[in-house]
Amino acid sequence: MMFGQEGEDSRAQQDLARLLMSERFQEEFNLQKGSIPVRQDVPLSRYDDCARLSNRDLKASAANHKLLPSFAHAMAMQPQVSGAVFDVVTHYFNDDAISAEVAARAMATAIKAAQ
Repeated sequence: MMFGQEGEDSRAQQDLARLLMSERFQEEFNLQKGSIPVRQDVPLSRYDDCARLSNRDLKASAANHKLLPSFAHAMAMQPQVSGAVFDVVTHYFNDDAISAEVAARAMATAIKAAQ
């Protein structure tokens, strides 16, 4: 269904896309996920203050052409590099014996190795 280009496959893809992007689905999905809808016309009345602030910040960044690619979603770097960064950060936050300086050196080494 996801890779067909004609006939029923194409109609099924369009149906799925229409459902996923519907206002109702976007609202319910993002309320459960704890994120904001990709659609800008979804009312945020049921969202918490954090989500409403996040949405205002997103709109302001877009209006000022200051949006940055997402590090968390592998848009800012190759997945192998972000994976290496996440490994070092996870290790640093889970091991009190590692200093910030050691973690920074480990981060530089991991990034170089992953590139």
